[in-house]
Amino acid sequence: LIIQFVFIIGIVLTVAFIILSGIQWIISGGDKQKLQAARGRLIYSIVGLIVIAGAFFIVSTVISLLGGNPSFFLNIK
Repeated sequence: LIIQFVFIIGIVLTVAFIILSGIQWIISGGDKQKLQAARGRLIYSIVGLIVIAGAFFIVSTVISLLGGNPSFFLNIK
């Protein structure tokens, strides 16, 4: 339950940061510093999403290698 909660919070925060950086990009008004800040935040958000997905697959793989059922991790019935 805790692992699922952490992954959900991570994904929600990542999506929020992607939306925030998109809005920041739009309202930058051509200012190069604001545009670079928005681009950096967007890149870090996408990298964070990739890290979260990678961690999800690593945890699922480790659970299955240890003989567990990774479907409990996904809450699939």
